[in-house]
Amino acid sequence: MITITRHMDGYDIARQIRMERQVYKKHSFLLLEGDTDIKRFDRYVDESGCSLVNCYGRKNAILATELLYEDGFPGALAVVDADFDRLTNSLKIHEGIVYSETHNLDLDWSKPSIVSRYLSEIANKTKCLVHGSAVDIIEKIFLGLRPISIARLLNQQKKINYKLSDIDAGKCFRDFSVDIDAFVDQIFEGKTVPDTTKKTLKGTIVSNLSKTYDLWQLTNGHDFHCALGTCLRSDLGERAPAQTWGKEIASHLRLTCDSAEFKAMAIYLAIRDWTTENIPFRILRTDLM
Repeated sequence: MITITRHMDGYDIARQIRMERQVYKKHSFLLLEGDTDIKRFDRYVDESGCSLVNCYGRKNAILATELLYEDGFPGALAVVDADFDRLTNSLKIHEGIVYSETHNLDLDWSKPSIVSRYLSEIANKTKCLVHGSAVDIIEKIFLGLRPISIARLLNQQKKINYKLSDIDAGKCFRDFSVDIDAFVDQIFEGKTVPDTTKKTLKGTIVSNLSKTYDLWQLTNGHDFHCALGTCLRSDLGERAPAQTWGKEIASHLRLTCDSAEFKAMAIYLAIRDWTTENIPFRILRTDLM
């Protein structure tokens, strides 16, 4: 793995990779957004032929890849989150960039088969049966999260302008739904704002809830993990809070995912196809090809 300081930008990362190639002549380079994705792919990558690169952000990973391809640099591939780009028709297609199949990689690793096996291990079976299959439970959480998901989309479209990166969906998620007042309060936590500001924001979110979207593209994986964690303390189980933080759920689902499920993902197929087209560079372990 190549460790690059978080203060570097895409130009710096591309430059560093070019320097690394002087040492690792035949290595490929897998550019990823951050530490979590390094952990996600580390178990599948052929370390003898591929270096994982932490780019500290989606923007850096995309820019560095574009720069390397402009120079004709071979053997570099970025795997990044799609975010809202499919919903907004702004996904930048590039031969050296692979996007998550869903909103982000966290959600790719939260497919029904993975969630089902995870719930069978740690949830209360009786409670789960009340809410249906893993497919049903995921959909209920997605639908309940719509106020937060819509707010994130509006923010990305610059129709509102608030800092939402630190929002913990689990703090305002109860009975498979978001308490919009609690969500808005969380946005303004620690700030003094007039009630009219909160009321206006709430009205904007509510007025957009009737719009129809593909929930797998709309929902943020981190929000899903936080909401699922809350459900596992109440609607789906009796887990302790420390066992159900969003990051804990994300980690558990990554561990639950096995090689067979990884090979069924669009991400895997895209990486495999890239490898076929870029011989002799390799990324995945031989037994996964």
